[in-house]
Formats: sequence, structure tokens, C-alpha cells
Amino acid sequence: MSTGLRQFSSFTAFSQRNLIEQARDAGALAYLVKPFQQDELLPAIEVALARFNELQALEAENAALADDKRNLEEKAGDAPLGRPCQRQAHG
Repeated sequence: MSTGLRQFSSFTAFSQRNLIEQARDAGALAYLVKPFQQDELLPAIEVALARFNELQALEAENAALADDKRNLEEKAGDAPLGRPCQRQAHG
């Protein structure tokens, strides 16, 4: 069912803005610059795990909605949703 959640957390010694932006754009859920304090690690991991769980739930909901749409289209006679059905004129 997964469409490829690829989020990660980055622990690095680099704090240059462009590297942070690259990590963000790549889907990082957390970015800690070393050296970091031990008390900074647990909150970062907790937030990253919460975001990851939210993303997984959204992915599952997306898949379920796609299945529902596909089932409705099949029940509607394979007419794609969003397009009006053409009625036959009765003479």
C-alpha cells in the first residue's frame, strides 16, 4: 500500500542554510546540528515520529479514498467521476 514514504531525520555537523533547505526538500522530519545536547534529541525524535505517523495515516486515508472512488466508478458503469453521465434519449 505504501507509495514510498521516504522521510528521515538528519543529524549533521553542518548548519549551512542551503543544506538545511536540501534536507527539508528531501523530506526530513528532523534536522539536528551536532553537537547537540542529549535533552534536545528526545523531543526531536518524538516530533519526527509523530509527523511520520501522521503522514502514514494520510497515505492510508488517500489509498482508501482512491479505492472508494474506483468502486464508485465501477458502480456507475465505469463512467469516470467528475464527468457527467450521458443519458439515452427515449423516443
